[in-house]
Amino acid sequence: MNAARHHRIGYLSGCFLAVFIFIAGPADAADFPARENGACPKRGAVTILGGDWGGARTTQVQAVLCEVFSEIAPFFPQRAWRPILVRSVDDQPMFLFSKGPRGEYQIALTARGDNGPGLAYEFAHELGHALADGARHGAGSPGAHQWFEEALCEALSLFVLRRMGDRQDGLLRTSAENAAAFRAYADGLFNESHRRLSGTQTLQRWLVENEPRLQRDPYLRHKNEVVANLVLPIFEADPAHWRALAYLHSAGSDTSADFREYLDRWLNSSPEQYRGAISAIIRLFESPEEPLMRAGL
Repeated sequence: MNAARHHRIGYLSGCFLAVFIFIAGPADAADFPARENGACPKRGAVTILGGDWGGARTTQVQAVLCEVFSEIAPFFPQRAWRPILVRSVDDQPMFLFSKGPRGEYQIALTARGDNGPGLAYEFAHELGHALADGARHGAGSPGAHQWFEEALCEALSLFVLRRMGDRQDGLLRTSAENAAAFRAYADGLFNESHRRLSGTQTLQRWLVENEPRLQRDPYLRHKNEVVANLVLPIFEADPAHWRALAYLHSAGSDTSADFREYLDRWLNSSPEQYRGAISAIIRLFESPEEPLMRAGL
């Protein structure tokens, strides 16, 4: 049985590739200072291991991933972060069930060092699985509602990219042009046509039509991304609600519950201050009319 959770990366294509930020270019090492022992600005550590990073130095890759970590960590002030080991692979990004030799989280990425937004996109998604405590699923088959965790992690990726694009005070964002590349990458993904409900379709009807397939294969990204677009505005309205992700599986296995019961367990297992966001997500799936006007916000 494979001990890793697999995820397909949704790359942009065509002329939009022109806005990628290239961090492996002519910049000197001072532009991408190394972090001592992999330490990031916020609590935790990111260590870059071997693999093909497209010619980029590991310190360059580390700089991007540390910025991603710095966008997420403040919303989890009480969390004791494990160190994170990151390696480059050729097949697909993943968050591994197995821990490193000292209990580290292990993450594999496919984006190369010349694609800063792609690195950020993949890494934020996999960090989302760490926050959701994916190890609760065990090393066997994913639960019936694993697709929903995938959707939340996709939303987290878009959230991080947008924040990185809107700020210019980070290690990498030394110009408005570089910052815009992160925002443009996020907007390009968000605006993909398959991420919207069709016609007058409601999310409730969409779930009826797609849930059986998603239960069989939770990694149908073109389906998960519909939900990601819809939940993103809820977390952007109050980013502190990302902490609810840590309680997604706190009620135990999700294999014996239908989807509504699964969401209710998440709601009831979460602290009161995060229940507003979860309730808003539940309303998305039960409302006859979409309160967020389809994923086009």
